[in-house]
Amino acid sequence: MPKKFDGENSKVAVAKARKEAVKHAEHKKKEEKKEEEYWKDDDKNVQKKLQRKDEKEKKRIEQLEKKNELKSLADQEMASIKVQPKQASSKISRLQIQAELEKREAAAKGKGVPSKVVPVEDLEAPIPENINRVVIDGEVASSVDEAIQVLRIADSPADIERHPEKRMKASYTSFEERNLPRLREENPNMRLSQIKQMLHREWLKSPENPLNASQLQYNKKACGAVRDLQAHPVVLVPGDGGSQIEGKLDKPTSVHYVCSKKTDYWFSLWLNMELLVPIVIDCWVDNMKLTYDNITRTTTNNPGVDIRIPDFGNSTSVEWIDPSKASAGNYFSTIAEGILKFGYERNVSLRGAPYDFRKAPNELQDFFVNMKALVEDTFTQTNGQKIVFITHSMGSPMTLYFLNRQTQEWKNKYIKTWISLAGCWGGTIKALKVFAQGDNLGVRVLSETALREQQRTSPSLSWLMPSDKFWTTDEVMVQTSSRNYTIQDYQDFFLDIDFPLGYDMWQDTHPLVHDLTAPGVEIHCIFGTGVDTAERLVYSKSTPLGKATIIMGDGDGTVNVRSLAACSKWTKEQSQPVYVQAFPKRDHMAVLYDPVILDYIQRVVAINPQNEVDEN
Repeated sequence: MPKKFDGENSKVAVAKARKEAVKHAEHKKKEEKKEEEYWKDDDKNVQKKLQRKDEKEKKRIEQLEKKNELKSLADQEMASIKVQPKQASSKISRLQIQAELEKREAAAKGKGVPSKVVPVEDLEAPIPENINRVVIDGEVASSVDEAIQVLRIADSPADIERHPEKRMKASYTSFEERNLPRLREENPNMRLSQIKQMLHREWLKSPENPLNASQLQYNKKACGAVRDLQAHPVVLVPGDGGSQIEGKLDKPTSVHYVCSKKTDYWFSLWLNMELLVPIVIDCWVDNMKLTYDNITRTTTNNPGVDIRIPDFGNSTSVEWIDPSKASAGNYFSTIAEGILKFGYERNVSLRGAPYDFRKAPNELQDFFVNMKALVEDTFTQTNGQKIVFITHSMGSPMTLYFLNRQTQEWKNKYIKTWISLAGCWGGTIKALKVFAQGDNLGVRVLSETALREQQRTSPSLSWLMPSDKFWTTDEVMVQTSSRNYTIQDYQDFFLDIDFPLGYDMWQDTHPLVHDLTAPGVEIHCIFGTGVDTAERLVYSKSTPLGKATIIMGDGDGTVNVRSLAACSKWTKEQSQPVYVQAFPKRDHMAVLYDPVILDYIQRVVAINPQNEVDEN
C-alpha cells in the first residue's frame, strides 16, 4: 500500500487562490455597484436637465467646428483673390466734361482734333451754381431738414408746439406741487380727493396747461380765423343725467352727522361716484332734491343749497359728466372724439348745451335763451356755417320744445340738421317704475328706494310719463292685486304711492310737447330696438309699492319702441327730410358708442360740397 502524501498540492493551492481572488473581485464589484446605486441621483428632472446640458454642449461644439471650417474656407478664398491697387479718383469739372464731349464728336465726324494744352486758367473757370443747394437770404441748406427750415414762411407760426401733450405730465406735477398746498390751506375741511377735483378744474383752465398755452397757435391760423372745418359745427344736447352739477352749501341743518352743512367752494354733485355710497347717499339726496310749490307751480332747491351747471357752451361738460373722467362718466366723449378729425375745435365749432336735468322745459327759460345765443355765436365763429344738433334721450324733446318756439326763418338760417339719438318723444313706462320704487342707477350697493326721495321731486320725471298719444285708454300699465292703472288713472296712481304732488307736476309738464309738433328742420331719428323694455308693472300687493314683476316689451331697455319711433309721424307733417333709422339690439346708451351709428353721425356732419352747392 503506497505511502500517504502529507504535503499541500501546489496546483490545488494556486487554483484555490485564483478562485478566491475572483470571488473577492466579484464581491468588491457588487459592493461598489451597491454603493453607487445608493448615491445615484434618480431625480428625473435632474436627469433631463443634465441630458439637455450635454446636448447643448454637443451642439455648441458642432457649431464651433462648423464656424471654424467656414472661416478656414473664407480665408483660403480671400488669399486666392488678387487685390487690384485702388486708383486715385480725380474729380473733373463740367468744363472738362464738355471738352471731352466735343473731342468725341469731332472724332466721330472724322475731322480730328488738334492736340492742345488746356491753359490752367481755363481749367479753373467758374463752375455754374449747384442747383442742389438752396441759398435764401444768406442761409444755406444742403439737406432736407435744412431746406425745410430755410423755406419756412417768415410770418408763419414757426414756434407752434405740435405735441404739447408730451409735456402734460411734468407740467401737471409742477402745477400740483405749487397749488395743492394753497387749496388745502383754503379748504381745511375737504378730503384730498375733493381738493384734487378742484385742482383738476383749475388745471383745465390754467395757462400753464400745455394744451391751453398752445391752443391759440395750434388751433388757429396766423390771421386769427378758425381752422379749416370740413364739417358743420355741432351743438351737443344731453338727456336726463347728462349734465354736470355743482353745489355750494350753507345749510341750517344736515340729515346726518357725516354731511357737510357749509362749504366755501363749489364741489361736484353729479356725477360724483364718491357720493353714491351708503350713508353718504343721504347727504347727496338732501342736496339734490327739489321742493315743489303747487301754488307757484315751480320748484326750488333745499334751503342753503346753491346749484349751478358748469361750463355752458363747452363740449367737455357733456362729453364727461364725471369731472374726473372715470369710465362711468363717459357721455358724448366717444362721439366728440370721432368727429374731431374733421377739424372741430372745442368751444368754437364743437359746443355743449348742459342744463339742470331735474327740471322740465317750463322752468328752463334761461337755458333756452342761452341756447339760442349759443347757436348764433357758433354760427358767427364758424363764418356762417349752419349748426348740427346732436341730442340724446330727454335732450330730444327738450330741443323740440326749443325749436317749436323759433321762427322758421331763424331755423332756415342757423340749423343744418338734427341728429336725435334714442329720443324719448312720448314718455316711457320706466318713469312709472321710478316713481313707485325708485332706481339705483346701476349702483349695486344702493337700494332703489335710496334715491327715490330725490327722483320723485324732479318735474322732468313727470314730464317723461307715458303719453296718451301712444298708449290707449284701455291699456294696463300698472297692475296690483286690487286694481289696474291706465293712462287715465294718473291721479289715483300718485295718491296710491303717497306722492300727490306728482300729479300736479304732471299737469304742469305733459302739455309742453304733447302734440309733438314737427320741428321744421331736417332730422335723423336714430334709436335701438329689440331690447327687453318694461311694458307693464305687476305688484302683488294692493298698492303699487315695493318691488314689481316687470312684463317686458320692445324698446331700447329704457324707452318703449312706440315712443322712440314717434318721430316717424313728421314724415307727413313737414317739407324738410325726416330720416328714421332703427338699429336692432342697441340699448339706450349704446347708441352713443356703437361704431355703426358713429359712422352714420360722421357722414351726416361732414360737409358734402355738392349738397352745399345744391342748397345754395
